[in-house]
Amino acid sequence: MDILQLLHMQSKLVPDLFEKFNKRYELLLSIKINQPVGRKSLIDVIGMTERQLRTECEVLHKLGLISKNTTGMTVTSEGETFLEDVKELFLEDPFVRVEKQFENILG
Repeated sequence: MDILQLLHMQSKLVPDLFEKFNKRYELLLSIKINQPVGRKSLIDVIGMTERQLRTECEVLHKLGLISKNTTGMTVTSEGETFLEDVKELFLEDPFVRVEKQFENILG
């Protein structure tokens, strides 16, 4: 199954999936750019309410993507890896992927 097919199926079953993904990705990226950053400073950057921000940051923390301490929030190494993986996924040329598949099959 192609990744695009999977995403299409997920969007039919869970329509707010893309919105949540984009919101959390933007939040994680904003934390990376401004780290260490506190919630008050991040509210101005991200444009969420404090309650929404607290909830989303707690999710990212439980997933191990950010760490929280007295100086503010920072992106963990796992979070850095995730950001890189997403960046590569969206920047990857689909023709290069098909070309690699042909190389593997044909040698």
